[in-house]
Amino acid sequence: MNFDIDPLPEVPAFSRAPPGAPWQARFSVAGHALNGYDRDSAVRLWLLLADGRVLVFRLGDLRPDDALATALAEALADDFRGDVLEPALGTAGWVGILYGAPASPVFCVDPKTPAFGKALAFQACLDGELVGLLASLSAPNHFWGSARNYSRVKINARRHERIQALERYPMLVAPILLTHQRWPNLYDVKRFRWRAHDDATVAAIDEGRDLTGALANYYGISRSLVRSPFCAQPWTSTGGRTLGEFLQFLDGIPAQRRPLSYVEIDRYSAHLPALWELFGPAWKRAALAFREGFGVVWERLERRFASQEKRLNSVLIDAEDYLRTLAAWLQTQHRHRRIPYEIAVRWTRQRGLASLLAASVRWHAQLPPVLPGKQVALPDRVTAILGTWSEGGRTARELTCWQDLVEEGNSMHHCIDTYWENCVVDGCRVFSLTFDSNEADGVGTRLATALYVPATDRLEAAYFLRDVRGPSNVDVDAPMRAFAERLLLALNAPENGPARDAAQHFIPEQQADAPKGEALAARLDAASIATLTALFGLPTLTDDTPGEHLYAPVAGYGYAFDAEREPHLASGQPLSLVREPDNAADPLAIRIEWSGQKIGYVPRPDNAYFAMEMDAGRQFAALICHFRPQAPMWQRLWFRIVPVQTP
Repeated sequence: MNFDIDPLPEVPAFSRAPPGAPWQARFSVAGHALNGYDRDSAVRLWLLLADGRVLVFRLGDLRPDDALATALAEALADDFRGDVLEPALGTAGWVGILYGAPASPVFCVDPKTPAFGKALAFQACLDGELVGLLASLSAPNHFWGSARNYSRVKINARRHERIQALERYPMLVAPILLTHQRWPNLYDVKRFRWRAHDDATVAAIDEGRDLTGALANYYGISRSLVRSPFCAQPWTSTGGRTLGEFLQFLDGIPAQRRPLSYVEIDRYSAHLPALWELFGPAWKRAALAFREGFGVVWERLERRFASQEKRLNSVLIDAEDYLRTLAAWLQTQHRHRRIPYEIAVRWTRQRGLASLLAASVRWHAQLPPVLPGKQVALPDRVTAILGTWSEGGRTARELTCWQDLVEEGNSMHHCIDTYWENCVVDGCRVFSLTFDSNEADGVGTRLATALYVPATDRLEAAYFLRDVRGPSNVDVDAPMRAFAERLLLALNAPENGPARDAAQHFIPEQQADAPKGEALAARLDAASIATLTALFGLPTLTDDTPGEHLYAPVAGYGYAFDAEREPHLASGQPLSLVREPDNAADPLAIRIEWSGQKIGYVPRPDNAYFAMEMDAGRQFAALICHFRPQAPMWQRLWFRIVPVQTP
């Protein structure tokens, strides 16, 4: 079939189909009449097919007339799944299908142009109930009203049931039935077909079964949360968690204290990424902090910790360093291995998040200087990526040795020296920033420290700006942050690719068998020690002798893994400790057995103390504390050692 290519008819144009045509209505408009960034010279054609589907096309030089509409409708009559991207019409012109374009042109045509009236005429031919529903789901940066979604619901045999489900639980059902976009797309020829499909939920919708239960199972939440007012409104999760994950977090808050509207969530969403970082893999347990109410707690925290020098986000981020120091003290002083986020959970449960943040602020304020000789058993220097980088009166100096970080931390009164292991092992990089005085803004020389962390979402080695702080951890001003961002561009420049790759894949020759946390633990204040002692029920230390107890994961558990044995492991079961003085790898090795079967070893360096004590005749008992079958092998089985009291 041949179509005229030139000249183009006047656009915009709206037309109803002639009798017997395989389509109902068409609307075409030149690209310059569109709203947003998709403006260009290409014509867009909206076509309402006889079966109710809406397809949107981006045309080359073809005339958007009745003949073209008929040819397109016939070519796509059986393509109900929307697989075709470029219909083959046997013409010299090109046609691409825009599945991500809005089903109604009203949402993208400039109201100030003549095209808008004809766009309204086309919309009048559509399913008004469905168009209105899809429009009600959309919000800034969240778009559901695509031609793909409209057609998906319109031609489905269960259209009525699916509309009812979307109206009843818009937040929960929309991601399952529809494709989410950030905005309408009137340019890219893509399928836009992805959605979080769930067979059980779709069956419950179509067959009129227990939809509440199906949604609760799919999202892993309670039925009460599914039925709550919060889930009865359209919303897409913000703050760094998927919708399902965020709902699981909300489910941990008492029902009467949960937010009633997404407005309350969005108000504090800027704090959520720092909150998730603080609680790590235990992010769901962060709900413990909001037992008095989500908004109530955030309001109190903002009022208590926000100031001109430091924002609440900065306080949350700083608390991570404090937790690392607490974990180091527990390990070195009591041989009690705790991951920092576990301390955050216990502290929050017993004393509240505000108490933890207040202790962190106090510790940072009175942070003692680092003393010589406290370096861990790691190399004292790393290879520079940039070295010194300058821009006008601004200078960035890469800190490539342990002593550089110590001096930076002491002079700036913060704990950047605690990141040396991250620099060596993970490839993090720290820069000391100097911003010379500027007579125009009346500000003297600015100083700051910037931390750049490897980006894990990139195929090639790259960095992102983790944080930039001034003296005493105060937030920096906009010019200094902009300088740190430009430094990031230089750090990620293509010519520095080999240096970045070497930094992020460096394997230190020296192994840190000595306690790595000694440098951190030595800086903990008395008030923090007293709080930790109470939180974990620890004995009070009266001298420099480490405690005679050990709480740690079984070392080498993955090598002794037995899938048939795991269902029988449980907390409280006794374990046997067997010395292996002839072990070639470690003469201080202590084998751990469960029911006569080897399951691993007492981890180094803690085994040294217990091996010497056992060789001297002392007896110790061991038992399983926690068995976590879903955890990584190195954290799956935790045990405790306690001395056996002899009469």
